[in-house]
Amino acid sequence: MVKPYNTDFEKYVWNSVGEAFSRPVAPDAIDVAHVPTQILAEAFRIHGFDGIHYKSNLGEGMNVLVFDLSALAIGERELWSAKRVSYTFERHGGEKQEC
Repeated sequence: MVKPYNTDFEKYVWNSVGEAFSRPVAPDAIDVAHVPTQILAEAFRIHGFDGIHYKSNLGEGMNVLVFDLSALAIGERELWSAKRVSYTFERHGGEKQEC
């Protein structure tokens, strides 16, 4: 059960953590900015969490990171294949360019 935030600062911190986890990272990219989320995930795992979930930044919905698959009780399941992923980049003060 998720506990309500005690302070606005706690809400800010946990929202910032969620945003950090939501930032997409290409599997072949070396992204130093991604290291803090890896450290946090490892700390959550070491302290007995089964996993974490966070908002997807590539669309609606949630992402789920499970540390131990045996902790899951799997019900209905479907296999989905990603057909297309696109990113929109914007230069500060410039026009958007699709990739």
